[in-house]
Amino acid sequence: MQNAIVLSVRGFKNLKGVVQEDLARRDMRSDASRMWNARLCGRTTLTAQDIATLMVMLPGAMPGEEAIRTMIDVAEGTMPRPKFWDFPDSCGAPAHP
Repeated sequence: MQNAIVLSVRGFKNLKGVVQEDLARRDMRSDASRMWNARLCGRTTLTAQDIATLMVMLPGAMPGEEAIRTMIDVAEGTMPRPKFWDFPDSCGAPAHP
């Protein structure tokens, strides 16, 4: 689930032209710059406060339940990657031909 959230947030912010430094500047926590780098690169787990912060600062960036379910199913290998899957390194399941 962490992976699905991070991939969705990174894709959304890149699509909107929001750089990570802007996100960190808007977050008033003292370690925001270092923290967001680690969390959005998957080195550190997102906290409930991080998720709430993302929902306020980047409305629409969080993935929906269906997107998370698909990511989990593909990662677990219970579903093949859908066509045009944007996350080839997120699973071991083969893509549709």
